[in-house]
Amino acid sequence: MLKTSCCILAVLCILYGIIIATAGSGTGFFVIWFLIATFFFFLPKILTHKIPWILKALAALAVTVFIVIEGVILRGFSYKGRNGLPYIVVLGAQVYESGPSRVLKFRLDKAAEYLNENPDTKCIVTGGKGYNEPFTEAEGMATYLYGVGIDPSRVILEKESANTKENLKNAMKLICQETAGKEGVQAGSFQDNEVTSIGIVSNNFHVYRAVKTANKLGISDACGIAASSTALFLPHNLLREFFSMMKFLLIG
Repeated sequence: MLKTSCCILAVLCILYGIIIATAGSGTGFFVIWFLIATFFFFLPKILTHKIPWILKALAALAVTVFIVIEGVILRGFSYKGRNGLPYIVVLGAQVYESGPSRVLKFRLDKAAEYLNENPDTKCIVTGGKGYNEPFTEAEGMATYLYGVGIDPSRVILEKESANTKENLKNAMKLICQETAGKEGVQAGSFQDNEVTSIGIVSNNFHVYRAVKTANKLGISDACGIAASSTALFLPHNLLREFFSMMKFLLIG
């Protein structure tokens, strides 16, 4: 029974890995599903041997850490932000010649919804040009927002960043420059800037880490605004986010 169950799980992991690979996510993380499949194939044989207690303890610890971290990530699914924020920051993701990727479209649609409900809010779209992208993510995002009726004067482009930390850091620099220009003073560090209350728009599986990254950068009042994600890819995204959260907790 165990052997049959493990074989079924292994085959499902292989099929899921193929689905993720053919989706063209732009990363090679899909390989992990083939590694998990390999683990399931060998698990029955592993369990026929006597396993040292230390390995059992480490396995139990790993499972516990995984469950706790995933529980923390799931908290972000409920983030709604709040009305009246002066700025929202939309974190970048893959863009194509034809437009934003599915994951990015969820973020942009949520941003457009918020902007329509809060006409005084400005939006900063973030992201540079990846090796496999036809233009910067910020440009692709801005074009999409213009197309759904958002006034270009409300959209600020940040076209240099390559990850979440840079997205937020560079976005805050732009906010500081804009507010300093209005007040006729030099832009200082964003920790000293009056505008430390922003909304961060990202997908539900990513928004918790995004808010914590903002807090670590000194953005004292960052509100997560959770966009949806594709149900089929959610297990993959949650697993990937687990490793990203571990990296964030260990090295920042």
